[in-house]
Amino acid sequence: MRNKMAKKIKLKDLLNENSPGFEGRKFGDALPTLDSVKASYDSKNDTLQEGRIKSNITKTWDDKNTILDDCRNFILEAVDAGGEDMARDLADTFKILSNYAMGEYKKSKR
Repeated sequence: MRNKMAKKIKLKDLLNENSPGFEGRKFGDALPTLDSVKASYDSKNDTLQEGRIKSNITKTWDDKNTILDDCRNFILEAVDAGGEDMARDLADTFKILSNYAMGEYKKSKR
């Protein structure tokens, strides 16, 4: 027996201008296909992998300059993708990470 309070999900709620493949679509344009959405997703991933970031987060950085370059380039890529709000969120995140790093530094000096 279904719960009477269960919310019905309507197709119009699932598919909107923010849905994959619908970005930049104008009225009357063809609907996206699974292949076109997959191709778009793959091209975005290829762009990130070919972007300015030099290393993979699962690998070890070789020196401080590589870390700094990667952080700067990550910020540039993220702000390009997310705009002003992303820049603000990243600034807040890096403040938190800075405090965390300082705490780890102080613990190592004990």
